[in-house]
Amino acid sequence: MENQFSVVVLGDSLLMDSVAGNLRDELSLSVIRVEASCINNRECLKSIQPDLIVFEWDAPRPCSILALLREQPGVQLLGIDTSCSQIVEITGGLHPVQNMKEFCQLAQNSLADTKNMKEAAEHIR
Repeated sequence: MENQFSVVVLGDSLLMDSVAGNLRDELSLSVIRVEASCINNRECLKSIQPDLIVFEWDAPRPCSILALLREQPGVQLLGIDTSCSQIVEITGGLHPVQNMKEFCQLAQNSLADTKNMKEAAEHIR
């Protein structure tokens, strides 16, 4: 069965060429390259409706990428930080809250998730 996920690889560097090729070859993903000239065009990214956006962390990040987190909840962002060989993962989601109690519960859950991620990262190092 063919994978139904779509991945946008932003930018036109050699690194992004390699990323796109590897995602296509290794994971059989539908990879869409978006040139730097299109990155600032939010409608361009919005029309693709990607599941994952990969970008270079050190490159200028236009607001249009982060705006997708609100417009398309669930889209994942992976920023490649070449200065320290790490990936920055940003997960988007909308959480409706009706009152401060619900907000505090959401904050507590987020902090618990953060603690778990920090502990996992320490084991990797």
